Amino acid sequence: MQIIGIDLAGSEKNDTGFCVLVGDGASKRVKTEVLKTDKDILLQCALLKPDIIAIDAPLTPARNAFMRPADEELKEYGTLPQSLRGMTYLVQRGIELGNKLKKDYKVIEVFNTATAKILGFHEKKDIEMQKRLARMVDGDLKDRILSRDELDSISSAFTGFLHLQGKTTEIGDDEGRIVIPKV
Repeated sequence: MQIIGIDLAGSEKNDTGFCVLVGDGASKRVKTEVLKTDKDILLQCALLKPDIIAIDAPLTPARNAFMRPADEELKEYGTLPQSLRGMTYLVQRGIELGNKLKKDYKVIEVFNTATAKILGFHEKKDIEMQKRLARMVDGDLKDRILSRDELDSISSAFTGFLHLQGKTTEIGDDEGRIVIPKV
C-alpha cells in the first residue's frame, strides 16, 4: 500500500513536508521531500496515486471561527484556535487543497503532535525525533537529516498507514474529524 502524508504550511512561500510511505504491514519505507505549491502537491499525488492521503491541517472550518469539537477534544496535545492569524491561512489552504484532493482520493485530517505523543516518538529536538522514527520505518530517516516538516509528514503518513489497518479512531463530529492512532 502507498500512503501520502502532508505537513501543510499555511502559505505556499513556506515549506510543506511531503512523505510517501510504502508498506505491507511489517515493512515500511518512507521517502520525503519539501514542496511549496498546491500545484506541486497535486502533481505528486497524481503521479503516485496513493491509497490514502493524510493531511496535518484543518480540512473544515470551525463554525465559531475558534475551535471545532475535534480541536477541543485534542487540546491536551496542543491544537490551536482557528482564529489565530497563522491558523486562518492554514485553514483556508487546507480546505481548498483537501477539497481538490477528495475528488480523486481518500483524504483524512490528522494531527501530527497527537500521533507523535500517542506513539511515543514526540521530541522537541528534531534529531531525537528522527532517531525514534527510524526505529519504526526505513528510508530517508536513515540516509540523511530531515527537516521538522519532513518528520511531521512521516507522522502524517504513518497515521494514514494505521488508518488503513483499522488502528485509528476519529475524534470530532460532522463539523470536522481528526484521525489519531488508537490508544
